Amino acid sequence: MTYSELKAAIAEVIKTNYNQEITAVVLQDLLDSMVGMTRAQDERVLGEARDYTDEREAVIREDFAAADAATLASAREYTNGREGAIRTDFAAADAETLQSAKDYADTHKVDKTKVGAAGGVASLDAGGLVPSSQLPSYVDDVLEYPSPGDFPSTGEEGKIYVTKDTNLTYRWSGTGYVEISKSLALGETSSTAYRGDRGKAAYDHSQVRDGSNPHRTTFESLLGKPASYSPVTDQNSNGSGYKKLWTGTEDEYAALSVRDANTLYVVLKTGANYLTVTPSSLSFAGEGESETLQVNCNASLNWSVTGLPSGWSASPASGTGPATVTIAAPENPAPASVRGTITVSGGGMTASCSYLQEAGHDPGPDPEKPTITLSASMDFPALGTPIVKAEASQACLDDITVEVRGYLDSTNMWGPQYINIQSGNSGGQVEVSGLTPSGSVTIEKVNNTEIQPVNTDNATYTW
Repeated sequence: MTYSELKAAIAEVIKTNYNQEITAVVLQDLLDSMVGMTRAQDERVLGEARDYTDEREAVIREDFAAADAATLASAREYTNGREGAIRTDFAAADAETLQSAKDYADTHKVDKTKVGAAGGVASLDAGGLVPSSQLPSYVDDVLEYPSPGDFPSTGEEGKIYVTKDTNLTYRWSGTGYVEISKSLALGETSSTAYRGDRGKAAYDHSQVRDGSNPHRTTFESLLGKPASYSPVTDQNSNGSGYKKLWTGTEDEYAALSVRDANTLYVVLKTGANYLTVTPSSLSFAGEGESETLQVNCNASLNWSVTGLPSGWSASPASGTGPATVTIAAPENPAPASVRGTITVSGGGMTASCSYLQEAGHDPGPDPEKPTITLSASMDFPALGTPIVKAEASQACLDDITVEVRGYLDSTNMWGPQYINIQSGNSGGQVEVSGLTPSGSVTIEKVNNTEIQPVNTDNATYTW
């Protein structure tokens, strides 16, 4: 029953039957009948759909299987065809390469009759080495001699001659010995190289700038020195004298009413810290004297004076800002002049002034003690350590200690060493390891007191 038929049946029942309970029952039966018919129809349609789907699936699977089989067969056929062509090509290439290798080997092979023969090639022994009989004579013949003077008067061609003293190599030219290649040998001549360790020691020695004066050079030992000297900075305009040195601040320079052409003006910037002293040197009489030193610096700079000899004084010895310092030198008790440097330090800066005090009064020798001369010398025994001797011109009346030092060779220093000469004796000695004949010895002090050399010979002193 269709929906339209059901609707018409329901309307007919309503028209002919006014009993609601009967109508409801009829309607329920009609609805149940309709639902049953719908379910049956749905199951029929679903069954037909399943049958169709299964049929199409079988057809599709069959078609795909046939297509796969055809593709695989085609791929196999193509691969088999290419494999055959590739194998043919590689076989031809291998044959060509092999033939080329054979041709090259046949062309370049060594003829067995030429192995070990003159004009041929060298053979190999059981160890894979060329026998010495097939090597040039110079490879196997190396002769050593103490020096070239020990070579045979007539050499042999093909031999190498080595000198043990220089490690140089020579060959016989037919008329004389010729060095095979210019070699670099150690020595101290124009044709040799200097030892590197000694060169470095000499360089390090040349870089000493700590004021220690490693050579113990004195003003008196300088050659061509002037009889006297003055602090100078530059020659004046006409070259007849020296310019004076003036230092001051910018304000002080501006306040100068007259500026001399023969004065060198150094203007100090007030915006930065500065420290100078004037004059640059001071001279003192041997009997004692006072001189003034001007300290030029910032008003807030703290400074102090150092470098004065024992017994000397500076007043004030320290201060803040510019000041005038009085340097007082007592009488010089030594018969030699005294030299040195006065240093003013402050704010990480230093300024220096050299000083010279003339020799003091020489009281002469003690009438009760004779004047003796001390000399130092080196001795090199055949066996044992080198010796440094200190000898007096006559027996000493007191025990004395002689301080000596010097150089082991041209660069390396030794000392100090101390030689004791007892009363009644005229000499003593001390061993100095490593000393060579090219070394030196200098007497520095006697009884811890520096004394003047005789005739500028640092190894001879009067005491």
